[in-house]
Amino acid sequence: VSAGRDSCLMLWSAAPAQPRETERAPLLQRREQSHKVRDVKLFRSRRALVTISADSSMKTWSPDSMDVVGTVTLGSQQEMVCLAADESTGLAAIGTRDGVLLVDVRRLTVVAHMGSRDDNGATIAEHHSTLRH
Repeated sequence: VSAGRDSCLMLWSAAPAQPRETERAPLLQRREQSHKVRDVKLFRSRRALVTISADSSMKTWSPDSMDVVGTVTLGSQQEMVCLAADESTGLAAIGTRDGVLLVDVRRLTVVAHMGSRDDNGATIAEHHSTLRH
């Protein structure tokens, strides 16, 4: 599975290439995000793919049908950068400009937000507040 700037999620064959095969097309392609897809992870234990997008949403997908089965909007202030999957807890850790969001993939709810801190212990939000004044 791959995703990218064109907002598509694509399923590829992992079978070895055939002789003289110079180009391979995806087996399946879905465009369900309105902005570029930042990251995609597979939750094997939950039988779900998870994507985060530049539109501040997280989507869960059926790996069998490649259909969207759930969406959570994480707020317009969240610039999402990367995604990690914790199989044991069923949580997605989403790296944002301001910290890390933990999202329960099954319930599609944010369970924690941990703000980033600089070397002096100040949060990113405190820096933004200082810059606005």
